[in-house]
Amino acid sequence: MKSNIPQHVHDKAMEWFLIMDSNEETAQERDDFKRWHAESDVHKEAYSQAVTLLSAFGTLSNGDLTTENRSKLSFVASSKKWYRKNVNATLAMAASLMIAIVTTFVISDYLNDDNSAKSSDLAKFQETSVYETKVGQKLSFALADGSNLLLGPDSKLTLQLTETSRVANLSKGIARFDVVKDNNRPFTVKADFFSAVVLGTTFTVSFNANTARLSVLEGEVRAEFNHLVEGGAPLLLEKASVTAGSSLSATNESGLSPKRSISTSDFIAWESGRLTYIDATLEEVIADANRYSDKPIRFSSNTQDEKVKKVTLSFDSDEIDKLVELLPRIAPVDVKESEDKIHILKSNS
Repeated sequence: MKSNIPQHVHDKAMEWFLIMDSNEETAQERDDFKRWHAESDVHKEAYSQAVTLLSAFGTLSNGDLTTENRSKLSFVASSKKWYRKNVNATLAMAASLMIAIVTTFVISDYLNDDNSAKSSDLAKFQETSVYETKVGQKLSFALADGSNLLLGPDSKLTLQLTETSRVANLSKGIARFDVVKDNNRPFTVKADFFSAVVLGTTFTVSFNANTARLSVLEGEVRAEFNHLVEGGAPLLLEKASVTAGSSLSATNESGLSPKRSISTSDFIAWESGRLTYIDATLEEVIADANRYSDKPIRFSSNTQDEKVKKVTLSFDSDEIDKLVELLPRIAPVDVKESEDKIHILKSNS
């Protein structure tokens, strides 16, 4: 099927991919890319296609390609390095050539082979496990790759291990990962629009109320903010390197936050039941509190402004009642408790 996307847009999308994948993009380039990506659906589709092509390109092994195409593959890989050394060169030409090589020679060569055999081989090395906890419950797990997982209360994580990757999807809650180093299999934690990628280290990821948080105790983690496209590959919009003693957060509306320092005691506080927040939304605090509360805490429908109010506080997870008492003093809300729920209402005062 012939694409309706103009060639110059395809070229620009590939140019942006080369920039964003270089690990050397500037803050100005990130801002320019965001503006370009948001300008039209055509731009979004072109970039999605560029990511999909290069993702497929990246999964091919040498055994899948002819000698001729392995040579072409090496040229494509070297194009990324060439870009930074030749910023003022005619990148559109290189981008067009890169697309043509991947599409015409590499991907078509791979797809024309016996894909059923490849799928069968892949299945042999794929293992999927689901880990889940109840309200107030924390559990430790030894993972099949030798890593360790501490899963916080009311949390759910799905882990997929293959011969070439380790991917954990945190759909809710909080988890600490002690990852065994494997240079051939990166360990990726995904939380909706947010990803954390490592080879081996100790870090925590939480995901509640549309906010993802990453804290790093040891090593280095690459944080990624992605634009999710239904039925398509995630589009990488921002990335940041987070080192030991640092943390950051991300929301779907604002992307990655600036990094800040975090002490070892703050890193492990939640494991002993101490919950600490600095400039967190009230909605995120309540979402966390619900993971420990016997009674669900619910916002009324007219509290949209109150939900996003930023608060700084600390409390023990076994003293949710004290948090509830504190709420009217830190936010313009009233609290009403029924037999089976705690209701947060817009303040009348």
